[in-house]
Amino acid sequence: MKNFLKFKLNQKYLEGIKIVEKRLKKEPQNIILLNELAFFFYHFASKVKNQKTARIFLNKAKRIYKKVLKKEASNPQALLGLAKVLALESSFGKKLRKKEKILLKSLIKKISFSRKISPLIKATNLGDIYFTLKNFSLAERYFKKALTLSKKKEEKMISYANLLVFYFEKRDFQKASQILKKIKKIKPTTSKQKFIFSHLRKELKKSFQKMPRFS
Repeated sequence: MKNFLKFKLNQKYLEGIKIVEKRLKKEPQNIILLNELAFFFYHFASKVKNQKTARIFLNKAKRIYKKVLKKEASNPQALLGLAKVLALESSFGKKLRKKEKILLKSLIKKISFSRKISPLIKATNLGDIYFTLKNFSLAERYFKKALTLSKKKEEKMISYANLLVFYFEKRDFQKASQILKKIKKIKPTTSKQKFIFSHLRKELKKSFQKMPRFS
């Protein structure tokens, strides 16, 4: 939902959770709201430092996404969301159970063949999933594919940002610097682009303080 965009970009996940939970009291079976709540649970878990707390919120997200998929087996947001939840769980050092490994493989396959998910969204999210799983060759392949599929300025900005994080984590600072220069050349024109760009740039500045600054 568009009215949740500010909460997402400002990473005010707990505030988003409160608002969505309030709306769900009136519409408990609303799939869009359920997906939004799971989204906030997942992203809060990805930011919190305490792993115990993170697992609690990941489990909440997992239950919601599974609930949505029982109602709508091919729901794009739930397929992507559940796959990302399982990938993040695996990054905590605790191996996924056999059933969950099988489920994750099944989800990735469904995402790859889904006609409801655009090629750009597929590439971006599969890159993120494989990056979390530390399968760096596939992560880079999908992030690059996402960049080639990006047509709008905000799409290119997000794709470049993903590659920047990837190369920085791989300590390939030469490629990271090249990507950063390309990001700086993108000039937002619409109010939506300016809004998205400003928040992305703030986050990148926080993450890459040792790298050249945005102008």
